[in-house]
Amino acid sequence: MKNKIKLKYIIPTITALLIVIAIAGFVNSPDLSSCETSDQSPAIRPDYSGVTIPPNIAPMNFNIEIQAEKYLVKAYCDSKDKIEINSSTSKIIFPAKPWHNLLKNNKGKTLNIDIYTKTKNSNWLKYKTIENNIAAEDIDPYLFYRKIHLHHYRSRENGPIELLQQNLTNFKTRTVITNQGFHSGCVNCHSPLNHKTEKATIGIRSGIHGTNTLYIQNDKVQKIGTKFGYNSWHPDGKIIAYSKNKISRFFHLAKNEVRDAIDMDSMIAYYNTQTHKVTRINDLAQKKKLESYPMFSADGKHLYYCSTDFAWKNSKKLPPNGYDKVRYDLMRIAYDITKDIWGTPEPVLPASQTKKSALMPRTSPDGRWLITCLADYGSFPAWLPSSDLYITDLKQAEKTGKFNYEKLSINTDQSQSWHCFSSNSKWLVYSSKQQNGLFTRTYITHIDDKGQASKSFVVPQKNPLFYDSHLETYSFPELSTQPTKISAEKLIAAVRNPSQINVDLPITMATPKKTSYPRSLIPYTESE
Repeated sequence: MKNKIKLKYIIPTITALLIVIAIAGFVNSPDLSSCETSDQSPAIRPDYSGVTIPPNIAPMNFNIEIQAEKYLVKAYCDSKDKIEINSSTSKIIFPAKPWHNLLKNNKGKTLNIDIYTKTKNSNWLKYKTIENNIAAEDIDPYLFYRKIHLHHYRSRENGPIELLQQNLTNFKTRTVITNQGFHSGCVNCHSPLNHKTEKATIGIRSGIHGTNTLYIQNDKVQKIGTKFGYNSWHPDGKIIAYSKNKISRFFHLAKNEVRDAIDMDSMIAYYNTQTHKVTRINDLAQKKKLESYPMFSADGKHLYYCSTDFAWKNSKKLPPNGYDKVRYDLMRIAYDITKDIWGTPEPVLPASQTKKSALMPRTSPDGRWLITCLADYGSFPAWLPSSDLYITDLKQAEKTGKFNYEKLSINTDQSQSWHCFSSNSKWLVYSSKQQNGLFTRTYITHIDDKGQASKSFVVPQKNPLFYDSHLETYSFPELSTQPTKISAEKLIAAVRNPSQINVDLPITMATPKKTSYPRSLIPYTESE
């Protein structure tokens, strides 16, 4: 009886070990003595070829886009670490532990991937080796992003809007908060402080619970009685600069992207997390101007923002005349947090120079780089195929007094937007519609010491064909060194709780009226 019990556990263990050994390439390697070679590069999906990858990234599984009966994949560097997969299907799934060992032990080296195929009546055929660079620097392990169904009107039947957290090292995903926990509405504008989750904000719009901001401090969550639009933390965590926007959506009759949006009125203010007071920045709340997309510099001494003239007389007409001629200047204003004093606005990338509309400025944590969306017109780059990412060397600008800008090589003929640096300033994640022009996906690129971006790649998923069947947009990516510490239940309870921190808002046209939405009217979800 004892021997039977031992065999019961020993046999499955041995079987599992044999499978692992086979995957790692120690056994069952096919005979390649008569293998033929091809000078063609193998087609794989997603395109993980010629890219620079973080040494802590999850396995970059792919599908081989070649019809065959057998497939052989070898991944190796110049060390002893290697992975060999002999498969009867085109889906190649790398084992996690050998993959991480291979990357960790070969930082700064080339990851080679050899692909072989075999049909019934032919020899093995080897394709041109795929070469990827393994960077020396890790990427922040946690990616926060918003998932939303593609739609033109929000209802419960359209599916949820979710703020998700994905561990980039192992595919694990959890829901931070979903709008279905508070009668639909909208979840957006999530903002962690300094790439950590100890302090963060999440924007909420609900037909029942109103327009609010969840303010997270460690294991506490409070509701602030106003919504922070596009916002940016000062690096010391004392204040949050944010814009109040009156955004209206409209549709084109004939375009690949028929949706469009325009900011009818906006201003920038800031919230003090200690006094819970909102203060208007006089130069950034002008009636004759539209101001949006605030972003503090890494040292907190400047606030970058986007500004343009208030160009239309009839604010009720949608779209207003000349909407496609609206171009924003990228500006900045000095700030002294010890004295709470603002300086004088100065141009960084004026529209007169770029001939474009400057939007969504983001600075790198090391203070070296500024990346901005430049589009043909307008204020909402996610819906503008002309939106591309441009980089400015702030260190060089300090020496020369000139803000030069250069188009990044990762741009496509579709929209690029919603970009975010990693905490070490070496990685950039951003949203792009390059896959099919409809759905935004999150892409990763490496930024080197000269400000050059490597070929980007879509965030890996365990199933390499994941993005083919998931008809949602993935936008507003934010990297973090920490996972969220607050449960979804606690966040939803805070939304439902009528208790909140009341604030007095500076009055502009963009200030929402203190009225509740009827239950049938769900607020517009502008951050797709």
